[in-house]
Amino acid sequence: NLTYLGRCGFRDICGLNVGYISGMHVPMYYRNRTPAKIRKEEYQPHFEEEDVMALIKENKNNKAVDLLLTSQWGGGYYKLYSPTQ
Repeated sequence: NLTYLGRCGFRDICGLNVGYISGMHVPMYYRNRTPAKIRKEEYQPHFEEEDVMALIKENKNNKAVDLLLTSQWGGGYYKLYSPTQ
């Protein structure tokens, strides 16, 4: 099964506290807020500071996050495998 979790938030999955945030980090857009009406009507492929702050606020009990899901590859990921793999 495939489930879209949403823009950002937390879910308990099999006893793990899973945090998630959808989109790429694009510095040019991070602090520039997209109007709420546009954000509701069409998917924005980047996350903004507002999304990160919502994620922090939702974790009001400061519960440990067991797993953080993002949709962007970490920097330098290509160095972890050889061209023959």
